[in-house]
Amino acid sequence: MLKATVVLAALLALWACSQALRFEGNPFANPVWKSASEVLGALPGSISIVPADTLATIIPVLLPFAVFTTGVLLFQSDASATRLLRFLAISGGLVALYGLIQFEFFPDYLMFRKKDYYLDDLTSVLVNRNSIATYLGAALLINAGFLFDSLIPVSPRRGRAGAAFHAQRLIQVDTYSVLHGFLAFVTLLALLLTRSRGGIAATFVALSALSVFLVIDGYWRIGQRTRRPSNGMARPSKWASVSVAAAFIVLIFFLLGGRVLMRADMQGAEDARFCAYPSIVQLLKDNWLFGTGLGSFREAYERYQDPLCAHNRLWDRAHSFYLEGWIDLGVIFVPLLLVAVGGLILIFISGIKNRKSRRWASASGASVLLLFLLHSIVDFSIQIPGVAVFFAAIMAAASVLSLNRVRRNGVRQKRGPDGPNFTGLHQTS
Repeated sequence: MLKATVVLAALLALWACSQALRFEGNPFANPVWKSASEVLGALPGSISIVPADTLATIIPVLLPFAVFTTGVLLFQSDASATRLLRFLAISGGLVALYGLIQFEFFPDYLMFRKKDYYLDDLTSVLVNRNSIATYLGAALLINAGFLFDSLIPVSPRRGRAGAAFHAQRLIQVDTYSVLHGFLAFVTLLALLLTRSRGGIAATFVALSALSVFLVIDGYWRIGQRTRRPSNGMARPSKWASVSVAAAFIVLIFFLLGGRVLMRADMQGAEDARFCAYPSIVQLLKDNWLFGTGLGSFREAYERYQDPLCAHNRLWDRAHSFYLEGWIDLGVIFVPLLLVAVGGLILIFISGIKNRKSRRWASASGASVLLLFLLHSIVDFSIQIPGVAVFFAAIMAAASVLSLNRVRRNGVRQKRGPDGPNFTGLHQTS
């Protein structure tokens, strides 16, 4: 896992450096250098149209890779990875709580200064409502996972007399249940107040998928604790519970998301990004092979921007992570993205298949990945450093919890950075 991350980061950095490399007669130089040479005389050319910006952008782009690698190295055990994930869930909930307080009592302020944008929307500590919606959506999913794990633990707890837990007490409420339940509710409210259509819709899809899995896993846990695994007679009630859970989520979003629905109804498909996408796609067609250079979208798009879509400003983002990544890096962006996403998917599938008490963490990590994949189609939240770091830390913790597992003989097999190794004796997973 770590080797693949380091290789991906190294390839990305090397390719960006090669894009910024300038020399006369460069056969891969962007045509803009030839046009400039006709006016200014012979100039060294490069793939990037802004080589200095390309080099400067390497560090922020590699930041989430560094966070992911550091998280995997420092939090290798189940206990430490769970603490990291819980810290992220609680901190995300606190950001949501701060956003609600700010929105209610200081709606015109962003931290300690006046807000310039999104005056009627909750943005908490970020400027853009779409970015904070992605952040809050991830926090909601992680808190939902912790809430499930604390309410329905796998192993039955013992009473004061040492007797096994009774069937009528299958659901347990403790401090963590109350905490994560409260933070999940607060985060949901804050998310809906952002009025981010894409962020809320992506979170809705991810939360629905996570809820279906957790309901099914909950039935498995109850079967384990009561020693009565689900049989054919129990299946109808299980799928009925899945349907009820999905319907409940839909009801919550429709009842509490009135502001979002009103905005969607008033604005409809008249969005600046949809007006700009044809020009952005044309820019991609003209530079699909080598790209225009990492961090060069603003300068590259200036020649393509339709005045009717400008709204008195120059776009510095493509409002699609996939389009901008391909435009900046060229076709190499596609395999890099597929390897990164495919690797995480395989890790989470492994966790869901091989873990027992920790499979909820694999499912939560997969749902966060789904949220980011969906919202990145129409937004650039993953390109905001604060959001990217939060995402990378969640992926690190969830990946560790997915790859650690317990063998039948009770010896914990921990898949470390360079493969499996065996450390310690544990009886639970």
